[in-house]
Amino acid sequence: MVRTYIVQSLAVLAIGFLCSFATMAAEQDTFETLFSEARNSLGTSPKKADAALEKLKALQPTFTPEQNEKYQLSYAHSLGDRGRNEERIALVNSLIAQVKTPGRRASYLYELIDGYTALGRYEKALQAMNESILLLPAIEKPSQKIVVLQGALNLLRSLHAYDETFDLAERIYALRGDIVGSYAACVGLANKVEISFERGKEPLADSLVQDAVKACDANKNPFFALIIKSLAAIYLIDTGNYARGITASLPLTQEFVVLSPDSDYAVQLDEALARAYLKTGNTQRAEHFGLRAYQRAQSGRLLLLHEKTSETMAAIKHAQGQLEAAISYYDTNLTLKKKCWTIRS
Repeated sequence: MVRTYIVQSLAVLAIGFLCSFATMAAEQDTFETLFSEARNSLGTSPKKADAALEKLKALQPTFTPEQNEKYQLSYAHSLGDRGRNEERIALVNSLIAQVKTPGRRASYLYELIDGYTALGRYEKALQAMNESILLLPAIEKPSQKIVVLQGALNLLRSLHAYDETFDLAERIYALRGDIVGSYAACVGLANKVEISFERGKEPLADSLVQDAVKACDANKNPFFALIIKSLAAIYLIDTGNYARGITASLPLTQEFVVLSPDSDYAVQLDEALARAYLKTGNTQRAEHFGLRAYQRAQSGRLLLLHEKTSETMAAIKHAQGQLEAAISYYDTNLTLKKKCWTIRS
């Protein structure tokens, strides 16, 4: 009887161990699945990312230290996507002292750079950028080097230091190596296109568009390819090619609905379409795209785009003879201009 009891007890323990192991494995699979879903949705589909992060939050007591770092980093990024940069910065500052791995620390610093830049706190953003750049010699993975260089590029672009940002785009592109369809080639060329448009070198930007789209297609990165095509379409409208700009833009608006309806690039494209329709005399279509851009910029707390879309809506309402509505939008635009001026100064 004693021997039977011992054997039965060992069997129960073995089953318990196997069940615990299976549970741990299932939790690991759940974490990786949900984390991958959240990470892939950040910046493109904030609502989808938030849903995955909310599910991950329920598993937080089971996280390993590494999993917790990854989760908190994604959550910080999601706060930024929702315009909650004060909370984003506070979260990162409460955790970053514990993050020792250079690549992971660089990602946390990226969140600080981006958050401080969004709030116009450029001195603190530059401090985080400098600390991030000092980590470069200790980072081996190209993807992590891109995080450092992209953080610096985004900050310097907001300061209109276009020569320096173009150099950083070149450094990102140089990380592509011999890999066909590398992420570095896609991101590097996408940056070069956008910066060239911003610095007034439209012919250079236009000459890079086709190669940039090809690189992002090869990288299986449809969102970056869509951004590049959108910038080219907006350029057509900005240079007065309204009919061509409308033709190029309309299919892209549908792609944004699928890939990233909340993207600020979708807002930019809608605002450009609104201006194109206004210039061609179709105020009804102009209002459709202008109002959509305005509402998205407002709900996404995209200050600069909110300013721009309010000006466009004011012009549309003026063209429609709705002077009271036009004045209301002009008043909003003036208030937003003052806010933007305060941040820049």
